[in-house]
Amino acid sequence: MKRNGDYIIEQLNYNLAIAKDKPNVIDERNIRLGMGLLNAMLDNSKKYKQMDMEKYLGNQYAMLERKIAAISQ
Repeated sequence: MKRNGDYIIEQLNYNLAIAKDKPNVIDERNIRLGMGLLNAMLDNSKKYKQMDMEKYLGNQYAMLERKIAAISQ
């Protein structure tokens, strides 16, 4: 079963895969927008004390940040 945020995470992974191979194809604003949405969901899960969702989204956010850092180098 899909969790909240899975669509955004899948889309970010897709965009990052393209950005890695063809950096001119993906506008980095799309990636920043997705990360912003994911971060807002993470903040809401913290605010409403949804511990499982907070852990899941936090792990996904950290993983995506590492991918972005690797591509940026």
